Amino acid sequence: MKLARAAIALIAFAAASHYCEGQEKSTTAAAATTAGQAAVPGASPKLAKGDQWSYDYTDETTGDPSATLTYTVTEVTDKDSTVKVSKLGGPMIGAILVFDANWNLKQDNTWKNQPDDGLGFVLPLSVGKEWSSSGSNKNTLNGGVFKHQGKSKVVEQAKITTPAGTFETFRIVSDMKWLGANGVGLKSEIHAETWYAPDINRVVKRTYVSKYSSHVFSQYSMELTDNSPATN
Repeated sequence: MKLARAAIALIAFAAASHYCEGQEKSTTAAAATTAGQAAVPGASPKLAKGDQWSYDYTDETTGDPSATLTYTVTEVTDKDSTVKVSKLGGPMIGAILVFDANWNLKQDNTWKNQPDDGLGFVLPLSVGKEWSSSGSNKNTLNGGVFKHQGKSKVVEQAKITTPAGTFETFRIVSDMKWLGANGVGLKSEIHAETWYAPDINRVVKRTYVSKYSSHVFSQYSMELTDNSPATN
């Protein structure tokens, strides 16, 4: 599940998750500081039904490839988009992901995030821009309720190459903490670094580390291998 969220998330996405619905709202305060580099020009393309993109995932603990996942947009509304996840060479994972317009994960098969998971972006991006997020997350399978707080910052603009091509990206560093709904209990921490390409409106690369009670629990990376816009 962590793998799906994170990508998702994209993606730990998994990324880790979750508070009683309606009790706490996420606050996103964007303070833009331009450090000699402005946002990449041009409007990012909107998602469309039939859009697909794929990522290779690597387990950074062992260095071994762990999966190739393909994401397909099945529905787009004014408020969100629905994406299904499949695994190369294997059966459908069955994961259904719902994102807002800024790639914040609102819900999947296990988690309902209110209002989201906080691993999306505040667009448009520019170097130095910062924002914070907070919210609640409920595990719909076991009823567990959590709350999270996080901060993100755009630290650089960089051109990177993946198997899908070469892209102008912004690198965003995000740090998040998860606690039980009452603010006590063992703490989960997430550190994610994400390379987002405005020209294709996709995460091109992400590294992700999660800790539980200050100990590393999982770490992985994901890299874009294919980007196929809808043909209709």
